[in-house]
Amino acid sequence: MFPKAKPATKARKPIPKRNNQNHNSLPAKSVKARRAADYYRNLYVDINSAIARLVPMGYLASFTDEVLV
Repeated sequence: MFPKAKPATKARKPIPKRNNQNHNSLPAKSVKARRAADYYRNLYVDINSAIARLVPMGYLASFTDEVLV
């Protein structure tokens, strides 16, 4: 057939979309999911540390013994 035309400049070719390593729609979603998981994990830790500061440890131990019996 016809010979392929060569570009006048030595510019780089665009990266093909089928290359998933460079063009992937999943990282944004996984980053959002990771941030949400981190948020809830940190919230859980914050709540537990706030309870530990507010409630004396001996009170919690005696309360759990009564509940378990």
